[in-house]
Amino acid sequence: MRLAKLTSGGAVATAEMNRMVSEKVDAAFEAQYAAAKSMLTGKAAQIPSQTLTLYRQKMRANRRRLGAAKPLILSRPRRSKKRPLI
Repeated sequence: MRLAKLTSGGAVATAEMNRMVSEKVDAAFEAQYAAAKSMLTGKAAQIPSQTLTLYRQKMRANRRRLGAAKPLILSRPRRSKKRPLI
């Protein structure tokens, strides 16, 4: 979904690329904050599950946002399998 926007080029692709980078940086900071908080409160064992939960939420939000736009992608016709001439 995101790749379709990036391949279209232009201002839409630039905006999507900027948003993608900022989302990744924000998610990394949120994960780092949650990990530090867990370590300081003695709950270091929860860090992996909290990190995965955070990233899953971010990915789900992106799928919803990008799926709502329904980019126009023309499907290529399927090629028939060529049979060897024997």
